Formats: sequence, structure tokens, C-alpha cells
Amino acid sequence: RRRIVARRFEARSLKLADAAAEIAPCAGVDKIGHANLACDDRGTLVYQQELRQRAWLRWYDAAGQALGAPMRDLDNPLELALSPDQKKVAFVARADNSLWLLDFGNPVPTRLTFFNVSQVGALYNLTWSPDSKRIAYALESGTIHDVIHVISIETARDTAIFEAPGLFAGPR
Repeated sequence: RRRIVARRFEARSLKLADAAAEIAPCAGVDKIGHANLACDDRGTLVYQQELRQRAWLRWYDAAGQALGAPMRDLDNPLELALSPDQKKVAFVARADNSLWLLDFGNPVPTRLTFFNVSQVGALYNLTWSPDSKRIAYALESGTIHDVIHVISIETARDTAIFEAPGLFAGPR
């Protein structure tokens, strides 16, 4: 049975503290079995429930309390990344393999990339800049190389910055 559990990690002792607390009964998983969730260093968690036709996201604080209303009717995201300011979630939509942005204060997602799905492969490894203004991601280029991009969420300016051979090259 899949479930999301939380335990506090003590950085000084490098040990887990407290007993595990169940946050949710299960989380959706991507095509290689990784849970579709993200958490920041302050304990805010966002996750996708079990995969369905349409999905919704909900923010939780470190105590497990829901923050605001769930964001509904998303195109079943493949990958999620919570911004460092805890106000936005970047996700890759299953239907168009594009990068989308969801703001905690606005339930309507914004599309950031417009790739021709037939010309590119997967978009993956979403990573936020510390100031929550840019997102780095990897894009399969259709060759043996993957390309790392950085996109501004304010201007949607997308720049390819690095090309790397091999599978799973990414901005982590």
C-alpha cells in the first residue's frame, strides 16, 4: 500500500526524529515509479493524488494542515516542483509535454513552453532558482543529447544553456 509519510530530519545529528506521520493515503507516481510530490526546506508539501484523467493539487504546511482550497482540473501532471517561496508549482502536463505554472493565489495555470510534441522528447527535472523567478529543466532533443533550459516565469524567455549526452542529464 502506497502512502505519504513524514519524519523530521535532524541535520546536526544526521538522524530521523519522531515517529513517521501519515500525510496522505497515496500519491500518484510517474512512469518510472517516483511519487509525484515536492517539498521545500520549510516543510511545505505539494503532491498529486493517485493518477486519474484530471488531477488536483493541495498545499500543506509542516503540521499537515491544508493551506487554501485545492487547485482543481489540471491535466494530469507528470512532474511537480514547488517554488522556494512556496507560492507556485511548476508542472509538466501529460497531454502536451509542456511546462506549466500554477500560482497558489490563482487557480488558473499558465503555460510557459510551447514545444512541438512530435519534435521533442520528455521535459523533466524541474528545478527552481532560489529567488523563485526562473526554472531550469532538461529536454530530450531527439538526439543522443539532452538540453538544459532556463525559463523566466516573469517574461517566459526560454534559453538553452547546456547540452549533455546521455539519459537523465539534468539541472539538479
